[in-house]
Amino acid sequence: MRRLSVAAVLTVWLLLAIQARAGLYNTQEPLLGVVLEQPARYTSFLNELRQIVAVEMTNVENSPRRQVLERVAALEAKLADGQISMQDRINLSAFYVRLNEPEKAVSLLESVPHRQRDWMLLSNLATAYQLTPNLDRAESYLMEALEKWPTASLEANPWQLNWLKVVEQHQLRLIRGRLREQRLGGGPATTVDAIFPGLRLVGPSGEYEAGLLANDQWAKLPANYMEILKLLVLWLPHDTRLRWLLAEVENAKGNFGIALNIMNDLSETRGFRTPEFAAHQLILRHAKTIAERRYKLRQMFVDERIAAGLPILGGILPPGPSAALDAGATARAMDQIMQAPLPTEEPNFPTDVAAASPASNPSPSAGTWTPEWRQISVSFVAGVIVALLLSMQLREMRKRKQDAQPAAKE
Repeated sequence: MRRLSVAAVLTVWLLLAIQARAGLYNTQEPLLGVVLEQPARYTSFLNELRQIVAVEMTNVENSPRRQVLERVAALEAKLADGQISMQDRINLSAFYVRLNEPEKAVSLLESVPHRQRDWMLLSNLATAYQLTPNLDRAESYLMEALEKWPTASLEANPWQLNWLKVVEQHQLRLIRGRLREQRLGGGPATTVDAIFPGLRLVGPSGEYEAGLLANDQWAKLPANYMEILKLLVLWLPHDTRLRWLLAEVENAKGNFGIALNIMNDLSETRGFRTPEFAAHQLILRHAKTIAERRYKLRQMFVDERIAAGLPILGGILPPGPSAALDAGATARAMDQIMQAPLPTEEPNFPTDVAAASPASNPSPSAGTWTPEWRQISVSFVAGVIVALLLSMQLREMRKRKQDAQPAAKE
């Protein structure tokens, strides 16, 4: 019987029971159980959110943008008639944010008297101001939302409220970090958001590594760090730095292939690139190239080993000759796969990525490295065969000597 961990069960329960997003609440939007599904489903859902701003899909039937525009039209009709409820107003503000019209959301929500503003309205207002971008007002309204955070609500139970509050607190760290960067006036940010205090994205070596995170860094991540980050990305699907952070965390988990896909999408479709981003992307591309080549060589070796082996003779010969035949088959298989070109230490990537990366140092050419590798491998296999044959010869000489000893005594 399959058993889910307590944390997974609680997270599913929290997500499926409320139709709202952390930081952007809308009861008409789909559920967020996708954060626990396969990466392909999450990516598909994220792409649907990003398509809402695609003007070319306005008249495409059942497209994400068309569906949102139809809902907005219905809610705006209620607003014009003065029949719109507070929840409908909050939903409409969320749709404006999805359409990348945060100014409309600000105007809609600021018209509500202060005494009528609840935690959901204030959170949506903070999100809208963040996108204007007015980070001072965003920080102020999100702090007010957290101060008014309820212990009980008709929209969520206490467990759900607590979980959503945790996500809001990480969003506040994101806003404050960017506000700090804005006040310093250092220009565009060049690194990921520090929403997980003290976290350094380095491997055991102390440097950035593909698929690895240093042991002492895991303690700086909360237990549900991936769910928190995925929700923030779904809330702000066009935020390139948040998606970069998601890629880095995926790499830390060992999913460097997923991380590279996210980075490639950011650089190719959004034109996103900083020196640190380009350096990390190059490292992941290199790791993927080597991993793919290793897999192909491994399969090629197995195929050649089977083709070169002598299973019938190997089963009837004594251990010594059988081992020699096996070593010979291995040597032949290795010789065959070494005829194929091997990966270079530094793949030939686009010049702009390599130029932006401090890791793009000159490396030995394939012509000098490959023959050395082949010579070492062939020498090793040859040495094994010679050692086996010598061992067999010595064993035979020892046996003859023992057989001759009784005859000498007589």
